[in-house]
Amino acid sequence: MVAQCPICLSSKFKEPVCTPCGHVYCKECLVEHVNVPTNRGLTSNCPECRSEFHLSTPDLAYLPEKYHPFVQPAVRRIYAEMSPDAALQKKLKQVEKTLMMRNKTEELLMKKCEGLSAAIDAHRKGERDAVAEAEELEERLDELQFERDDTVARLNGRCYELEQANSSLLKEKKTWNLRLDALQKRLDESEATQRLWERALKQRAVPDSPSTPVSAEQFYIPSTRGDRLLKPLPRRRLLRTRDEDPSSVSLASVKRARISDV
Repeated sequence: MVAQCPICLSSKFKEPVCTPCGHVYCKECLVEHVNVPTNRGLTSNCPECRSEFHLSTPDLAYLPEKYHPFVQPAVRRIYAEMSPDAALQKKLKQVEKTLMMRNKTEELLMKKCEGLSAAIDAHRKGERDAVAEAEELEERLDELQFERDDTVARLNGRCYELEQANSSLLKEKKTWNLRLDALQKRLDESEATQRLWERALKQRAVPDSPSTPVSAEQFYIPSTRGDRLLKPLPRRRLLRTRDEDPSSVSLASVKRARISDV
């Protein structure tokens, strides 16, 4: 038997009736279906299978008695217990309880899904921020590497220039040291020559016997310049006037000895 009326969908039938095709409805629902304004005949259709059935029955007084058992109304009242049994009630309660638990579980899962969705969105946002920051750091690193390479290249160029300047300065220093050594050597030779000349001049300025001439061998001065000889000049006479005191006579200016390559 059906569990509910197909017209009102009620689980509890109100005065259930049955059509000739076997479908069960509430009496009130079937009456409303049959008495629609469009139905003006003596027949109607089943709401489910659309089979036709008669709405009126002939009067038994005008029929022979032998036909009375075959004359029955088209819509008959049903007297049956339509309430579900205890097993069905228990099963229904279990199903309702299971459905409630499932709804609660779905709600919990929905909340958990919403939380996970929010966490995923936050993670995606953090990932986007991290990727953007990483890209910025990579760009900054590239700029720093470019600046470092440029600085290293400039420092290498500057070091090369300083090395070239240092080498040129070392060459100049070596040249100046050689020139300084040569000048120092010449200075030493000049000082030695000056001392010899001073000694010779002292000997010539105060002679032991003025009447004794000085020979060239006595006036020979060795030279410090290798094979070059100093040739002495000829002795000059003392100049004095007639009334001049012999003690105040000074020597005439003495020329320096000429340097000869012979």
